[in-house]
Amino acid sequence: MNILFACAGNTCRSVMAQHMLAEKLRLSGKTGQEVRSCGLLVEPYGLVHEHAVAVLRERGLDAAGHVPSPAEAHADWADLVLLMTQRQKLQWLERFPSCAGRVFTLGEFARVSGDIRDPWGGSLDDYRAVADMIERALDLILPKID
Repeated sequence: MNILFACAGNTCRSVMAQHMLAEKLRLSGKTGQEVRSCGLLVEPYGLVHEHAVAVLRERGLDAAGHVPSPAEAHADWADLVLLMTQRQKLQWLERFPSCAGRVFTLGEFARVSGDIRDPWGGSLDDYRAVADMIERALDLILPKID
Protein backbone atom coordinates (compact mmCIF):
# COMPACT_ATOMS: atom_id res chain seq x y z
CA MET A 1 0.00 0.00 0.00
CA ASN A 2 1.31 3.44 -0.96
CA ILE A 3 0.33 6.06 1.62
CA LEU A 4 0.70 9.75 0.86
CA PHE A 5 0.38 12.60 3.35
CA ALA A 6 -0.20 16.06 1.96
CA CYS A 7 -0.51 19.56 3.34
CA ALA A 8 0.13 23.03 1.98
CA GLY A 9 3.90 23.31 1.65
CA ASN A 10 5.23 19.88 2.68
CA THR A 11 7.35 21.57 5.31
CA CYS A 12 5.57 20.72 8.59
CA ARG A 13 2.53 18.49 9.09
CA SER A 14 2.82 16.09 6.17
CA VAL A 15 6.54 15.60 6.83
CA MET A 16 5.92 14.84 10.49
CA ALA A 17 3.10 12.44 9.60
CA GLN A 18 5.23 10.67 6.99
CA HIS A 19 8.15 10.01 9.30
CA MET A 20 5.99 9.15 12.29
CA LEU A 21 3.86 6.63 10.38
CA ALA A 22 6.89 5.04 8.71
CA GLU A 23 8.38 4.47 12.16
CA LYS A 24 5.11 3.10 13.56
CA LEU A 25 4.88 0.67 10.64
CA ARG A 26 8.47 -0.42 11.19
CA LEU A 27 7.96 -0.96 14.92
CA SER A 28 4.73 -2.88 14.36
CA GLY A 29 6.44 -5.22 11.90
CA LYS A 30 4.08 -4.29 9.08
CA THR A 31 5.64 -4.59 5.65
CA GLY A 32 4.61 -3.77 2.12
CA GLN A 33 3.78 -0.13 2.75
CA GLU A 34 5.60 2.92 1.46
CA VAL A 35 4.95 6.32 2.99
CA ARG A 36 5.62 9.64 1.28
CA SER A 37 4.55 13.24 1.66
CA CYS A 38 3.96 16.20 -0.61
CA GLY A 39 2.46 19.65 -0.71
CA LEU A 40 -0.21 21.42 -2.68
CA LEU A 41 1.76 24.70 -2.72
CA VAL A 42 5.41 23.68 -2.64
CA GLU A 43 7.87 26.56 -2.92
CA PRO A 44 10.94 25.98 -5.09
CA TYR A 45 13.96 25.30 -2.88
CA GLY A 46 11.75 25.07 0.18
CA LEU A 47 12.98 23.47 3.37
CA VAL A 48 11.36 21.55 6.17
CA HIS A 49 10.67 23.95 9.03
CA GLU A 50 13.33 23.80 11.72
CA HIS A 51 10.70 23.20 14.42
CA ALA A 52 9.33 20.18 12.53
CA VAL A 53 12.86 18.78 12.26
CA ALA A 54 13.41 19.41 15.98
CA VAL A 55 10.14 17.78 17.03
CA LEU A 56 10.89 14.71 14.95
CA ARG A 57 14.43 14.57 16.32
CA GLU A 58 12.96 14.59 19.86
CA ARG A 59 11.03 11.47 18.80
CA GLY A 60 14.16 9.81 17.42
CA LEU A 61 13.34 10.54 13.77
CA ASP A 62 15.39 12.36 11.15
CA ALA A 63 13.75 14.59 8.55
CA ALA A 64 16.65 16.98 8.07
CA GLY A 65 17.25 15.75 4.52
CA HIS A 66 13.62 15.91 3.44
CA VAL A 67 13.02 17.99 0.32
CA PRO A 68 9.47 19.32 -0.13
CA SER A 69 7.79 17.68 -3.10
CA PRO A 70 4.84 18.85 -5.23
CA ALA A 71 1.58 16.92 -5.23
CA GLU A 72 1.75 16.28 -8.98
CA ALA A 73 4.74 13.98 -8.46
CA HIS A 74 2.73 11.60 -6.26
CA ALA A 75 -1.00 11.76 -7.03
CA ASP A 76 -1.10 8.70 -9.28
CA TRP A 77 1.30 6.74 -7.06
CA ALA A 78 -0.83 6.80 -3.92
CA ASP A 79 -3.35 4.17 -2.87
CA LEU A 80 -4.35 6.37 0.08
CA VAL A 81 -4.04 10.16 0.29
CA LEU A 82 -4.37 11.79 3.70
CA LEU A 83 -4.62 15.57 3.89
CA MET A 84 -4.51 17.76 6.95
CA THR A 85 -7.64 19.85 6.41
CA GLN A 86 -11.01 19.57 4.74
CA ARG A 87 -10.10 22.55 2.53
CA GLN A 88 -6.96 20.78 1.32
CA LYS A 89 -8.99 17.66 0.60
CA LEU A 90 -11.34 19.67 -1.62
CA GLN A 91 -8.38 21.32 -3.35
CA TRP A 92 -6.81 17.91 -3.96
CA LEU A 93 -9.99 16.48 -5.45
CA GLU A 94 -10.37 19.53 -7.66
CA ARG A 95 -6.84 19.08 -9.01
CA PHE A 96 -6.83 15.28 -9.09
CA PRO A 97 -10.42 14.07 -9.59
CA SER A 98 -9.18 10.60 -10.53
CA CYS A 99 -8.15 10.15 -6.87
CA ALA A 100 -11.75 10.23 -5.62
CA GLY A 101 -12.44 7.37 -3.25
CA ARG A 102 -8.92 7.23 -1.87
CA VAL A 103 -8.64 10.78 -0.49
CA PHE A 104 -9.47 11.65 3.11
CA THR A 105 -8.41 14.07 5.78
CA LEU A 106 -6.26 12.41 8.42
CA GLY A 107 -8.95 13.12 11.00
CA GLU A 108 -11.66 11.68 8.80
CA PHE A 109 -9.71 8.47 8.17
CA ALA A 110 -8.91 8.16 11.88
CA ARG A 111 -12.56 8.91 12.74
CA VAL A 112 -11.76 11.95 14.86
CA SER A 113 -13.24 15.36 14.29
CA GLY A 114 -11.40 18.43 13.18
CA ASP A 115 -8.51 19.43 11.01
CA ILE A 116 -4.83 19.16 11.86
CA ARG A 117 -4.02 22.83 12.36
CA ASP A 118 -1.04 24.45 10.68
CA PRO A 119 1.75 25.28 13.14
CA TRP A 120 3.58 27.49 10.62
CA GLY A 121 4.84 30.62 12.36
CA GLY A 122 4.27 29.14 15.78
CA SER A 123 6.59 28.14 18.58
CA LEU A 124 8.33 24.84 19.10
CA ASP A 125 5.57 23.98 21.58
CA ASP A 126 2.97 24.62 18.85
CA TYR A 127 4.78 22.10 16.66
CA ARG A 128 4.90 19.61 19.52
CA ALA A 129 1.15 19.99 20.03
CA VAL A 130 0.47 19.39 16.33
CA ALA A 131 2.80 16.37 16.33
CA ASP A 132 0.82 14.99 19.28
CA MET A 133 -2.43 15.47 17.33
CA ILE A 134 -0.92 13.67 14.34
CA GLU A 135 0.37 10.85 16.52
CA ARG A 136 -3.03 10.25 18.10
CA ALA A 137 -4.60 10.02 14.63
CA LEU A 138 -1.82 7.72 13.38
CA ASP A 139 -2.36 5.38 16.31
CA LEU A 140 -6.00 5.09 15.26
CA ILE A 141 -5.27 4.41 11.60
CA LEU A 142 -2.41 1.94 12.11
CA PRO A 143 -4.75 -1.06 12.49
CA LYS A 144 -6.44 -0.12 9.17
CA ILE A 145 -3.20 -0.32 7.20
CA ASP A 146 -2.37 -3.65 5.61
